[in-house]
Amino acid sequence: LGKGRLDVFEAVTKASPSIRALNYKLVNELGNSAEPGDNALLYFDFINYLSSSSSGLTISISTTSTDITITKGSIAPGAIASGATVRNTITPFELSINSSVGENTPVILTITYSDGSYQDTQSFSFVPNPSYRDID
Repeated sequence: LGKGRLDVFEAVTKASPSIRALNYKLVNELGNSAEPGDNALLYFDFINYLSSSSSGLTISISTTSTDITITKGSIAPGAIASGATVRNTITPFELSINSSVGENTPVILTITYSDGSYQDTQSFSFVPNPSYRDID
């Protein structure tokens, strides 16, 4: 289950953030549901479960999918306090949805969190061309 030595002391004493993305929203530039061929904005709630992050926190997204092109893949949300949730409303991720993306085809994003010695990733799957639409 891994390699190298386990530093048990560091594991129980190191203060580190633990940030996760939740509640995504993918919309076009007019705020409507994004569709194939659209330039889209991607929003998340980011919650920090452990120690506060620093103001140098960066969050990036990447994908190997050819169904989307990421045009703005990194944000710097600033410090996120322990237990706090922030939404990237002012600085959404930006992407273009390929006009030929298949219906109900999932796209997997890798979200990377970087803050000094804190490095973490999260996989996130979404469907840019669902056969249905959620009505808010």
